[in-house]
Order: sequence, then structure tokens, then C-alpha cells
Amino acid sequence: MGMDEAKINSFDLKQRLEALKEAASDIAPLSVEAVNTHLHTFFSFNAEDWSPSRVAYEAKVRGLEVAGTVDFDVLDAMDEFYEAGKILDLRTISSLESRTFVNDMADKDINSPGEPGVAYHMGCCFTRLPEEGSEAAKTLAEMRSGARERNIAMLDRLRGALGELEIDYAHDVERLTPSGNATERHMLAAFDRKARLMFEYEDKVIAYWAKTLSMTADEVKSIISNKAKLRNTIRAKLMKKGGPGYVQPDATTFPAVEKMISMVKACGGIPCWAWLDGTSNGESDAEKLCDFALGLGCEAISIIPDRNWNIADAEVKAIKVAKFDALVEESRKRGMLITVGTEMNNYGLPFVDNFDAPEMKKHARLFRENAYALYGYSKLQREEGVTELPQENDRLKRNRELARIGGFPAGACV
Repeated sequence: MGMDEAKINSFDLKQRLEALKEAASDIAPLSVEAVNTHLHTFFSFNAEDWSPSRVAYEAKVRGLEVAGTVDFDVLDAMDEFYEAGKILDLRTISSLESRTFVNDMADKDINSPGEPGVAYHMGCCFTRLPEEGSEAAKTLAEMRSGARERNIAMLDRLRGALGELEIDYAHDVERLTPSGNATERHMLAAFDRKARLMFEYEDKVIAYWAKTLSMTADEVKSIISNKAKLRNTIRAKLMKKGGPGYVQPDATTFPAVEKMISMVKACGGIPCWAWLDGTSNGESDAEKLCDFALGLGCEAISIIPDRNWNIADAEVKAIKVAKFDALVEESRKRGMLITVGTEMNNYGLPFVDNFDAPEMKKHARLFRENAYALYGYSKLQREEGVTELPQENDRLKRNRELARIGGFPAGACV
């Protein structure tokens, strides 16, 4: 029968799951040794507009051993992704990402370049929402509402720059995602779509963006048919530092990292430090960073490997690969679980890392084992009612046991 793309990406959950069940019997999965535990869905932003069910379908088709969703500020994909895992017999986990402020590093760039003290942060292996009325529930609700308020404030700052392009946040932006949890990339999609509707002819669209972005018509013409390039250019010109929509964040812009960590733990999740590439002054010392993260209660590290080795410039690549290797080694020595993936929240990103690349191959077994361990912990929560990650002096031993529970092949643990 094949997969019904419209149904599986529908904003109607019933349709999505029906489409997944209909397609499940026709899947002939590849046999690979690869994982991806960092995949965004359309509940925050997926560059292909994929639902959690579609992400699960693609993971199964491509033979992933473990797959994990990550969305900004919400857990809206969680229940669906676990249900999809049951339908497809796929190992699944569900995580959350947000931006926080690290007061102890207020004077340092961390993983958000040019924004001292600001840190993307994660919680892994959620299997339940916080208890209604709890402090954790309040924090999660504030994360969602805070993101919305920041977006609306940015749109208000941009109105003058956008000129005749009139954008209604609720109608033009929030409706692009099923639960209204819009991101900057949804705003970009709204700007792009509205301009094409308002100005109708391509030459008028080109003239509008040339004027708005202070570019020549030829420069805009060269990217107007490339959605990724156009939208990323709009973002760089209007929404990033130096643009009219940008405001430098500070300690009042995002919740303190400790507050998010407390929420993650209250839900049974694993606080996870997100790492960029090791080149900022806040990330440059892998040993110090891992100790700091552990001290905060982070038992895991998130890495997006592709941006740390798949680099054309040989000099830059050498620096980033060395930083990548150091971070992996320091995490491994401490028994910090490592979650890896490709995000898919920007255009052109691969669905899965190339685990056969030399820079990845030396770490591949560790990455795979840790993904199985994350799944193993998620399984313990859902099937046995475990409410917190086991705390042991020997984290490496604990991780191996979790990986075994998760189904990692016997004798393959590192």
C-alpha cells in the first residue's frame, strides 16, 4: 500500500497513526548499525514538516537501531512517538530542548555564539508529563509561553522592517505547527509565504526582498527559488545580531539552567548538556566542562557530530575534530551518556549520521551503546515504573546494564 504522506503528516493525530499502521506492513527495513536520538518534529520545527509518526516511519525504513525525537519547549511528540515505536517495533525515546541562562558562566559564550551565559539545554528520556499543579508543570508551561512571548516581541520589532508585509502571529505563524508551538523558522516560513501571496509575481517578490534585505535584485533572484537559502538569508539579515528583530539576551530572557534541570528530574528525565563544537571560551576545556555539567546534575551530553567533522576547510576541520574527540573521551571517562543525531530542524541536514566516516567510526560503538542505554532507561520507566536514573558510583557499569536492558548485542559493550 505504501505510505500516505498527507495523512502521516496531518495535524490530526488519528490520521497520522492510521497512516502509520497502514504503511507498517510494507516496510522492508535496511540493516544498519546507526542511531539518531536527536530528531525534531513538526511540534517545534522539522525542515521536511515531518510528524513524530513520519520520523518513526523513516527511522524504521532506514533501519535505525534507536530513534529519538527532540522538540523545543514542549513534549507534544512524546506519546505519539512511543506509540509509533510500538506499531513499528522500533526503539524510541523522547527528549526536549530549550534555551537557558547559566549564571556561573554569565561572561562566557557557551553554545549560543555571541550570547554570553545563554545555553541550549536538553532533557532526555521523558516518558511522562509533570504532575498537574507541580512546580515542574509550571516550569514546562512557562517554557512554552516564554517562547511565544519572545516570538511575538520579535515580530513587533520587525514590523517596521517588513513594511507592507503584514503578519498576524496567530493566523500566519502559529497555524503552521499543530499545537501552536512556533519557532523562528515558522516565522520565516510565514514571511516567505505571505510575500509570495501578497506580491503575486516573482519580480515583485524579488523587488520586495531586495528592498527589505538591502540586497540587489540579482542577489535575491539567485536565491528566490531556494527555500533554504532565502529563509536563512532573511533570518541572518533581520533576526540575528545586528538585525532589527534582535535583542541581546541576558539573565532575564531565559530560565536559569538549574530550573530546567529540576523540571527534567521531576519528570524522570535525564538532564543533558548540549555541546556545540568546543571553540567558544565556555566550551574550550572539555574536562572542565564535563565536570561542571556533572556538578549541575547532567548525566548526559548531546552532540551533533556532522558539524564537528564534515567540514570542507581542512584547518577548521582539524581543530573541530580534535575538540570533538576530546569531548567524547572526557564524557566516556565519566560515564556520561552521549546522545547523537542530526536535528533536521534546518534545511539540508542528513537524516542520520555517517557512522562509517573515519571520524565517526572510532566512536560509533560507544554512540550506539549509549543510545541503547537511553532506550533501556526509557523502557524501565514505561514498563517497570522506574522514576529516576539509577545513581551509581560506576556509571560505566550502569550504562552497560542499561544498554543490555535496551537490547544492545551481547559482548558489544565498550
